[in-house]
Amino acid sequence: MKEENKYFLDEAVRISFNTECKHHFFGYYDKCPWSKDGRFLLALETDFLERLPNGKDKADIGIIDLEGNRVFSKIAETRAWNWQQGCRLQWLGPDFNTRVIFNDFRDGKFVSVILNVLSGKEEKVIPFPVYDVHLGGKYAVSMNFSRLDAVREGYGYKGVEDYSLAEGKLESDGIYSVDLENGTAALKISLAQLCKEYFVDSMNEGKHWADQPTLNFDGTRFAFLHRWQTKNGGMHSRLYVADLGTMKPKILLDSGMASHFAWKNNDELLIWARPAGTSASVGKTGFARKLLVPIYHKIFKSSPALRQKISGDAFLLFNLNGEPKDFAVKPEAIGRGILKEDGHCSFSPDGKRLMTDTYPEREHWRVLQIFVPESGKLTEVGKFYSLPDEKYGTKDDWDLSNLRADLHPRFNRDGTQICIDSVHEGSRQIYVIELNGNI
Repeated sequence: MKEENKYFLDEAVRISFNTECKHHFFGYYDKCPWSKDGRFLLALETDFLERLPNGKDKADIGIIDLEGNRVFSKIAETRAWNWQQGCRLQWLGPDFNTRVIFNDFRDGKFVSVILNVLSGKEEKVIPFPVYDVHLGGKYAVSMNFSRLDAVREGYGYKGVEDYSLAEGKLESDGIYSVDLENGTAALKISLAQLCKEYFVDSMNEGKHWADQPTLNFDGTRFAFLHRWQTKNGGMHSRLYVADLGTMKPKILLDSGMASHFAWKNNDELLIWARPAGTSASVGKTGFARKLLVPIYHKIFKSSPALRQKISGDAFLLFNLNGEPKDFAVKPEAIGRGILKEDGHCSFSPDGKRLMTDTYPEREHWRVLQIFVPESGKLTEVGKFYSLPDEKYGTKDDWDLSNLRADLHPRFNRDGTQICIDSVHEGSRQIYVIELNGNI
């Protein structure tokens, strides 16, 4: 591990813990770990980082009192988690101060648990996991985490075999709604439905799955990805939005490459993707892919600007005001030529600042940055080494594997602080960065 750590603002402050030889992280970039009053921070704790969880491994769930002794206090544990998205741990509305919800593995199936953090008592166990929860705390949208783990190991959960995937059944899986009040779940948009509408030949090449169903702020619609494996070893991603009332999906983008996304407000959706009509791809045949992928990855690490020029990929902002029709919404490119690579994007609470991170470059550094679309100003908030201590026996490509610790930056609820996960001090830990008034 390199000892040099450079920050363009004040150094990131590691949250103090009362345990030694433990790793701490929150998970994905799309949830705020702070309670609404700013006092508590949610976190997971594990005793390893060098392998994927096997379905039997537990992660402790805890809260950190930022106004007290700033130690990790265990409130629960889970066996449904991964390094990239944790256990979908999140504060539950409408108060976001007293209750949390998270996924777990119990009695041979994945469930979601509502826990009162003040009393320590479980209020409810819903017999279905959640992905994203409405701000009112009454319902959620979700997907099949077993299928996800089978097609993208390290993103779903182990422990339950997905028979529908093994049998190739698409009509019995897809996007689910979860009623948190009565504890029921129902399939609302099937993979078969998504394949039937706007079918393309590549859909016959591999497995299908639904990914990242994410509600807008008022819970009236949600965005998600329909993905399928392609014969060249890659995946095709199609971006959809659906009204929560009608559950009728509308295609926003079908260029094949669609990655991380975030709602700016109820009507505007930002995503890193390839614009429609762009044909750039890394090899359409197995032979071409085998030949070109190493070259592409060299470009990936050495020249994000050249890579963007070749692929056309950019942050695209879709304005969905009104009822969108398939392929009808033309996006606006945000920060093209300034924001040159994919990252975990989110907007500040006031919607004026776009925060994102980068994947590691050749020297294993990740950059945390904030972009102001109105002025075009880009600020590099921090730079973080992306390999853990050598004592864990990790290899040089650890930070590109499913074990990696992406920064997954998250604003606090008033936009004055950022929380990240990082290994730049040798182990996986949580850090908080204070933003000054110039950003």
